[in-house]
Amino acid sequence: YVDNLTLELIPSCRRPDSLVASNVSATSVQLGWNENNSASQWVVEYGPEGFVPGYGTALAVNTNPVVITSLTPATIYDAYVKSICTIGDTSDYCRIPASFSTSQIPANVPYVYDFENPGEWGNWQTSSNTDISWFRGSVFANDGEYSIYISADSGATRSTRLNQIVNAVAYRDINFDTVSDSYVLTFRTHVGGSTDGNYDGVSVVLADP
Repeated sequence: YVDNLTLELIPSCRRPDSLVASNVSATSVQLGWNENNSASQWVVEYGPEGFVPGYGTALAVNTNPVVITSLTPATIYDAYVKSICTIGDTSDYCRIPASFSTSQIPANVPYVYDFENPGEWGNWQTSSNTDISWFRGSVFANDGEYSIYISADSGATRSTRLNQIVNAVAYRDINFDTVSDSYVLTFRTHVGGSTDGNYDGVSVVLADP
């Protein structure tokens, strides 16, 4: 199929393209792009995923690629770039943003979390193949007031949609350093299912970030 076809005049200052994010850390990212003019100055604008250009943080830069610092850990960002060809002649922002996720600042062992502290929950990240995902809330808890649970309504209830396959992940980076000791992981979980045998499940995975 053909979709979103646009025909327009080529401006005197063409927009950059092929914006790529690399070398992403907890607080920084390197951005590089293809310059379609002979510009040596650009404006890079970044903000939370889905932000509208003009409402983010804009920086004037004179290198390509450029390293952006002072980012927030465990956050998904979008970034755009535009060229400054001459004074008064600036391109539009690139059409497609570079999307990237800053990493977490790892926790050290021993690590204990009962999901009561909202600040520590901010160090976790979640992902899902649908809008159903892990949320921290007070709907149910074994001890205290809070736990994390799968929810289809942003944590208002412990709920899913029947007959839908959901792969939801909640994860936290842990710094094991170079210690060769063994570790024990314990947690409390409540897993349900239907009477016809279609039960949900919880898997624990240890992976190198």
